[in-house]
Amino acid sequence: MVIADRTLDPPGDFGSEHSDVLCARDQGWIMGWAETPQEALDNTLIYYRLGEDKRVALPQFNCQDGYFVSHIPGDVVVPEQSQVNEFLPPYKLDKPLDPLRPYGHGPQIYSDQGPVLELQRAIVMDKAKEIIPGIRMILNESLAESMIRLLKITTPIMLRYVCLSMGHMPIQHAMPLLI
Repeated sequence: MVIADRTLDPPGDFGSEHSDVLCARDQGWIMGWAETPQEALDNTLIYYRLGEDKRVALPQFNCQDGYFVSHIPGDVVVPEQSQVNEFLPPYKLDKPLDPLRPYGHGPQIYSDQGPVLELQRAIVMDKAKEIIPGIRMILNESLAESMIRLLKITTPIMLRYVCLSMGHMPIQHAMPLLI
């Protein structure tokens, strides 16, 4: 689920805060924040793949700061559909619902079940931390050609420096040192 975090102050407030997402922090959702529009797109693809991985199978909040990332333009390399198809495996629901054998499960649990569920979520989230770097590497390899194409299109012929980074903060700190 993609969420542009916004402050819960009066209408029209452009502040950014995370209370709209953090209220669900302990509900078993994996949360990650994008710093740039490119990261928001990349995280969307990564989270689809992560959420459908049988080792994880948890929902995710793909968060971005409302207004600062969601409403201010930024360069984004949009992959070709063929690249997305190659990166995302075919969708296969591990435990599909069977309308011939319906069952229900309410939110109520016995008090001794809570800690067990929390432990299971914690274990899966720790696994996700190990899985995400591999997924990101596969995505980067899939999009490398698109990124190179973007550099060729937007890069002047004579360069003194080329800086590539994830997010804009490292560049903001590095540029004053290079100039």
